Amino acid sequence: MKQFINLILAVFLVVGVQSCSPYKQVQMDSDVFLSHKIWQENNPKYVYLVHTDSSVLRMDAFKLDTNHLGQAETLNGELIPYSMDSIEGKKMIRTERRKQVHLYLTDEAKAQISEGDVVSLSRKDIKKVEMTTKKNRGVFGYILIGLGVILAIFIILVLLLFALLASSAGGSGGSSSNSDPQCYIATSVYGSSDTPEVLALRSFRDQVLMPNRFGRSFVRGYYHFGPRMVQFTQNKEKVNQLIRNVLNLFVRILS
Repeated sequence: MKQFINLILAVFLVVGVQSCSPYKQVQMDSDVFLSHKIWQENNPKYVYLVHTDSSVLRMDAFKLDTNHLGQAETLNGELIPYSMDSIEGKKMIRTERRKQVHLYLTDEAKAQISEGDVVSLSRKDIKKVEMTTKKNRGVFGYILIGLGVILAIFIILVLLLFALLASSAGGSGGSSSNSDPQCYIATSVYGSSDTPEVLALRSFRDQVLMPNRFGRSFVRGYYHFGPRMVQFTQNKEKVNQLIRNVLNLFVRILS
């Protein structure tokens, strides 16, 4: 059970981070890249990096040439040395990376260029392009994000309620005995600190949370803040009903 819960939490965190990011890294060939409408409309805002066999060069004084139909034809600029070392601050580095367009050339094109050259790269010179674009989530993507937010709220709420419930069983010393003093949440929601639901939650605390550093820190923190939340929920029947429903669902998941 412990390994399963940790795996679920890890997957949730990874998926959540990926879902929250509005950007993605994409690869495309020269034809797709040169017909990219968003790029064409914003081409001066990007940083163009040409990859050779031995170095990465930036296209300075960049200029895009188009044909009579307004279609992108060639990328022009002077090749100068490029390094991320001169960029300071995490925010500036992230912004710089999102603006980068990496141009990977054919072997023939690479053989004809060197640092300091003024070049004009056409679609036949470009083998592959890598760049950062915004995600096109669509309706289904936003539905998944909404479900993820709901799941996150549920998990946080369960942990908060569990910490309150477990705090009576652990106190500041973290004891796991079932004879520990009752707390308001246990007696108000379930009527006793020895009900099967309370015992299941204590088992989850002892077997899953307490053996790892994050779990211990979480429980200790809510031992401190728990009494304030107990005062807020005291004598509120609707709140108690919500707590009972959420905890019952969580206990069913554990079993």
